[in-house]
Amino acid sequence: MEPCTSLTIEVSGNDISAPLNHIQTAPSGVSNVNVVWVDSPIQVTWVNPDNETGSTCYENTRLNLTNYYNVTYPFTFQHDQESLEFTACVRGYATVVLWTNGGDGYSDITVRDIQPEHSYFDIDPTIENVMCTRSGCLDYDVKWDYIPACLGVTRFAITVSDYSYAHQNLSTTNITVTNRSPSKRYYTCIKTVDDYNNVLGDYQCTHCNTIEQNVLNLVAWAPSSDTVKATWDPALCSSETYTNYQVNIRDISSSYGSSQYYETEQTTITFSDYLIYSLTEYRVCVSVNHLSPDTCTTTTTLPQEVECVGVKSTGSLTLQVEWKDSYYYGNDVMYKVSWGKDLQYSDTTQDKPYTITGYNTTDEEVQVCVARLEQNLLSVNTCYPSKECHNSGTSSG
Repeated sequence: MEPCTSLTIEVSGNDISAPLNHIQTAPSGVSNVNVVWVDSPIQVTWVNPDNETGSTCYENTRLNLTNYYNVTYPFTFQHDQESLEFTACVRGYATVVLWTNGGDGYSDITVRDIQPEHSYFDIDPTIENVMCTRSGCLDYDVKWDYIPACLGVTRFAITVSDYSYAHQNLSTTNITVTNRSPSKRYYTCIKTVDDYNNVLGDYQCTHCNTIEQNVLNLVAWAPSSDTVKATWDPALCSSETYTNYQVNIRDISSSYGSSQYYETEQTTITFSDYLIYSLTEYRVCVSVNHLSPDTCTTTTTLPQEVECVGVKSTGSLTLQVEWKDSYYYGNDVMYKVSWGKDLQYSDTTQDKPYTITGYNTTDEEVQVCVARLEQNLLSVNTCYPSKECHNSGTSSG
């Protein structure tokens, strides 16, 4: 039977009859359906039936596009429309079904599978320029650009560290991710999805960092040749009600330097034992609750103190100062001799003994101190009279 043929159907028999039924057959279907998928966009072309040669009842052409997720998108075309372009938004095959409407029905359907010419093909992007900024202690802000390239996209899906975090309508291209942990890195993805949560288009991810739980204002110093002290302020951000600090001190003056590790609840610490050496550079690092990256600083211990200072009169208002120094000294080692009520007078010398004029050992206000000067660092003073002089052979009278 020809397309668009008008028919009258009469039903009768015995004493029974029915009203006449006038119907018209459907138009011809589409022809020359062709699918081209080399790159995006995908192109589907066809030829609609000719109205002048038997398809005068043609009304429109229908096309159903079914994607990899088995979600169908319907289209309607007029007689002069014979092509469809759409982007490659799903990494999988699709199917297109075409037919014509008219008369009292529809034509035979034409089915084509949509397959790429290459085994690997690119998906069109729908998300670009994902950026993160820290916001408060436990939050961070994310913003992005949306490219409306794919059919069926109805919302954004946000995932944080591979877990679903939120869904959001297409009018808002930013979000604040809240209640994270400080000093953490979160892999954050922005995706476009349909009503069934199927991902459409190429999405984008980035690493977002919360504010680091670093201690503040870390200061380390060496008050002597065998002591290092450090102090710091608590971190601004902490997810814990209990704060424990991990402190490491390492000798960095040589490749085989020692390292010591401590834990404390206080914001100050003193290192003073046989493992702290004079004129040694140490790195002090502090972290919080085993979570934050280290905050570090360095300091150098002072030269070793001289062991004994002895003073004796050698004439009227003349003092001879002697001291004992068991450590090696060379051309770069000098000594600073200080005297006076407030040690307001001083001189540097490489030789000993050193003679001071204008002083006498009977003077109640006499005060004499000696410090070792090495590598532009001055040791702690050793002053007369000093306990170390007992049985040392150095006179003090």
